[in-house]
Amino acid sequence: MKTFDRFNSLSIIYLFLFWVFWFLNFTCRTILAPIAPILEDEFGVSHTAAGGLFAAISIGNGVALFLMGIFSNTLGHKRSIIFSFICNAFFLLVLSQNKVFLLFYPFLFALGFTAGTYLPSAISIITKVYSEKLWGKVIPIHDSGASASILLAPFIAYQLLKYVSWRGVFLLLGFCFVFLSLVFYLITREVEEIKVEKGDTKKIFFEIVKNRTLWAISIILIFSAGANMGLYYILPLFLSKELMFDISFTQKVLGFSRIGSFFFVFLVGFVLDFFDIKKVLFVILFISGFLTFFIPICPLDFMVYILFVQATIISAMFPLCFVLSSRIIPLEKRAFAMGFVVSIASAVGIGVLPYILGFFGDYLSFALGIKILGLTVIGISFVVFKIREGV
Repeated sequence: MKTFDRFNSLSIIYLFLFWVFWFLNFTCRTILAPIAPILEDEFGVSHTAAGGLFAAISIGNGVALFLMGIFSNTLGHKRSIIFSFICNAFFLLVLSQNKVFLLFYPFLFALGFTAGTYLPSAISIITKVYSEKLWGKVIPIHDSGASASILLAPFIAYQLLKYVSWRGVFLLLGFCFVFLSLVFYLITREVEEIKVEKGDTKKIFFEIVKNRTLWAISIILIFSAGANMGLYYILPLFLSKELMFDISFTQKVLGFSRIGSFFFVFLVGFVLDFFDIKKVLFVILFISGFLTFFIPICPLDFMVYILFVQATIISAMFPLCFVLSSRIIPLEKRAFAMGFVVSIASAVGIGVLPYILGFFGDYLSFALGIKILGLTVIGISFVVFKIREGV
């Protein structure tokens, strides 16, 4: 298959299908946020226990991102994605039948693991299929699938829960992945498999782990993820349990707050043509930290708007870091690098930080935990200037 060097009907259709893959893959995690208060009530568990669900799926996701960044180069990126979709379907079906709360942890860890095998391979395939001059647009557009999932998951859950239980939600999502496996196989038959010889794997691994630039990007993404998905996971509990809003209202607020993020990532793709990417990263992260700190102390009448702006701005951090990483890392190392930085961000930022915020909710307050998170993000924004070009 030839590389796309401009946008035409075929390249747009191809990108749209990858967008759908990422949207549904990410929904494996985002659908858990609006369901968490229901699970908490049905099984009679604490905020900390509910926060542990997000830790389980995110740590599993992080472990997979790290390992598959290594093994997908040997297995092949197309095979890795097929593996991801089939296993996602299996564990979603298993979760739909679970009746013991403690079993959610291993099952969600397994689901997070299988879902995490997708992204490093997807980025490698996309950056192979599209020319470098299009990366600044196609990578943010692809990543907007995650923003769309964050936006739509509460509304999808709200509508589905009118007709089915939370078990039915998992069941329907599982069937979607059975169908996606077939679609992916059909559209990538002409794409040459991307593999690295086994002898090179160990060498590339140690080069990636020792790279200071990737560690700097990892630190930035940890707190970007915490202020984005980590906060997203905890907001339903903060709004419904600490501020005592109705659960249906919290789901609507959660969805509304993410509308802007879907469109903002498209704008960022064009902004990169005019501004230095590191300066854009710094400004976005600094402002996001300030807004995160302000969420629990602003008047309730303005909270929805603060959530909207904060979620809109912070959503750009991952695609920006993906573009930066792709520009400075060659193709044969790209899956390793993506797996490395995203695994750390997922495990800590989306896994550990919600658990810590849940701890604050149980023993101090969600508000205090969110304010500390905001101050930390402000401080971390200066790490952007430690990033250097080159590997």
